[in-house]
Amino acid sequence: MSESLDILGSAQTFGFGAIAEMAAIEGAFQEEFPDRDLNCYLLDDPKLRVVLDGERNSFRLLEPLKERENNLEALLTRDIPSTIDMVVSSYDTAAVFYGWFQHKPTYYYDGMLWFWDFDSYKEEIPALMEQLKEIKSRKDEQALKEFYQKCLERDFHLTVILAYHLADQVYARNATQVPEKLQSFPEFAKKTQIVGSVIDPRFTSQPKDRQDHVLVSLSGSLAPLISLEQNLTFARGALTYALEGFDILSTKTPWYFSCHPKIHSALSGENPKLPEGFNLVPSFPYTQNLDMIRRAHVLIVSPGFSSVQEAACFQTPISFLPEQNGGQPTGFCTLRDAGYPTDTNLTVTHHLYDGEIQIGEYDVDRLYDGISTLWSPEMAGTRRETLQNLDKILTDQTLLSEYVMRQREAVSKIIGGFDGAKKIAQGIKNHFTQQ
Repeated sequence: MSESLDILGSAQTFGFGAIAEMAAIEGAFQEEFPDRDLNCYLLDDPKLRVVLDGERNSFRLLEPLKERENNLEALLTRDIPSTIDMVVSSYDTAAVFYGWFQHKPTYYYDGMLWFWDFDSYKEEIPALMEQLKEIKSRKDEQALKEFYQKCLERDFHLTVILAYHLADQVYARNATQVPEKLQSFPEFAKKTQIVGSVIDPRFTSQPKDRQDHVLVSLSGSLAPLISLEQNLTFARGALTYALEGFDILSTKTPWYFSCHPKIHSALSGENPKLPEGFNLVPSFPYTQNLDMIRRAHVLIVSPGFSSVQEAACFQTPISFLPEQNGGQPTGFCTLRDAGYPTDTNLTVTHHLYDGEIQIGEYDVDRLYDGISTLWSPEMAGTRRETLQNLDKILTDQTLLSEYVMRQREAVSKIIGGFDGAKKIAQGIKNHFTQQ
């Protein structure tokens, strides 16, 4: 019988990306530890189930969060196996606090170093770290929970910079200014490795053997910080836009409009009869979603980095829907400035703000006012022109090859390669085996 490798994993559930990247890291672990029985324990969560859908047999789900319970409170009170060898976190700072407190080797993956506001808290960190060390020396779980909750209430960004200090190793996805930002924090730069796109390595080498559908994806999550009704408003407009594209684009392959099960249920009730060949489906689990992106004639999606990096890896052309959260306008502009093609995008930033970043992290209401404008009858001409531009590219092999090449080069320029998950698993293996 093979020796087991027991991991306490965790993924911040504010969106699809962190969970998908946790699944990618798990896939890389399967390659790096082929002779070990891998068990990855995670707090149960509806978003997690949507992404995994039972297909990842190494995951073991723990009791989910209770009402008004944060992740750290849950981890400190759950029946976590004593055999846990390490803690691996995708964005989730609570798991880093937990692993550090429990004297477990702790590894933190963060794909948003470029985004976090560390400068506002830099001067406070030495004193806060002393408080944490004193709490740990007393083995005071209640004090740790209270400390973490106060940090959350101030700003999630504060918990992130502390997680960088507490983790044994950090893996930061590359982006504009990430190397420069690390130079400002030598105290954790020496234990931080910059990595490229985090995609399950078992898929990145598969050939793009066919293109047999169009994929419109709203991801497997509900957009964070907004109401269900705002999510539905976005989805209704996106569905109308997709149906406009179904009529305009020359491709005769089937269309798949993929969205969160709650959104799917609502849209199915409102749209009982869709054209033949247009499929409204619940979001795909991670592995199937990767395969759908790999085989898509085109991917129509908001400018979130998970989908962008996956499409670039598989050389699948993207046309952008409007942004879904306050961080995506910055992401869109970063891509554009790196040479990413933007003449097939329907973003709020491009069409309503002349390509300038006018919407920030917490400007959700203003963003959704812009989305409503893009979905309005007055913008029908803009939507039609965008789709016609896309059709022109998809039906001209020379233009399409150039378009896909520009996408891949821009993503490579920003993030680097497409082997981030493999490098994370290799780095953790090297560190862990030397313990």
